Amino acid sequence: MALNSIFLSRPFSHRGLHGKEITENSRAAFQAAICKGFGIELDVQGLADSSPVVFHDDFLERLTNAQGQVSHLKVKNLEKIYLSNGESIPTLEEILNLVNGKVPILLEVKDQDGMLGKNIGQLVQKTANLINAYRGPLAAMSFNPFVVKALENLSPKIPRGLVTDDFFSKEWGFLSLEQKESLNKMLFSKTSQLDFISHNVTKIRSPQINLARKENLPILCWTVRSSIQEREAKKIFDNITFENYFPNLV
Repeated sequence: MALNSIFLSRPFSHRGLHGKEITENSRAAFQAAICKGFGIELDVQGLADSSPVVFHDDFLERLTNAQGQVSHLKVKNLEKIYLSNGESIPTLEEILNLVNGKVPILLEVKDQDGMLGKNIGQLVQKTANLINAYRGPLAAMSFNPFVVKALENLSPKIPRGLVTDDFFSKEWGFLSLEQKESLNKMLFSKTSQLDFISHNVTKIRSPQINLARKENLPILCWTVRSSIQEREAKKIFDNITFENYFPNLV
């Protein structure tokens, strides 16, 4: 499923337009992005029953008044947990209803396996049920290739991409050498259909960029944090995900 041109022309606000008074991945952050006309990049995590909520971290401490893992929560717990701007953690269904096609959505399904492996649970299925019914421009992606493969089967009409990085960097030390080589060489793309990749903007020497070019895949990037970095990124990438500044909106 080819990407709509809007995914290549409209910058995506990383976790919405958040800042000092507005928490990332909050309703306020997404409403602010809509008001400015920017696309929305958001993260999806699963609760104890795999219900999809819009939240980045595995744990609650950084962004809420609570502690523990998001995956241990039930839906009824959400009304008692507050983001730093006073909102509750939104469900994916709420945010899809809020955006309602006004701007494009770039949706990242967070890895539920912990090792980018096969144990992805039911989050992908429940996410697919919602995005299949959504009528606005939306593309889905994940670091985990098994999630992307599941989306190929569950949401064939939704554009899907792989989030990529230099997997030999120290933050990926938990992966095996075989996994690192496979991810850097994008071996996954030989058996599954990708519609784009979204690559780390600071890792421009990574092999995925050249591999994607050879396959004529659009190359998005994460995360641009200044107009200077944006100018350099646009020499390489087809579109940007940004935060902490306002890019030009064409």
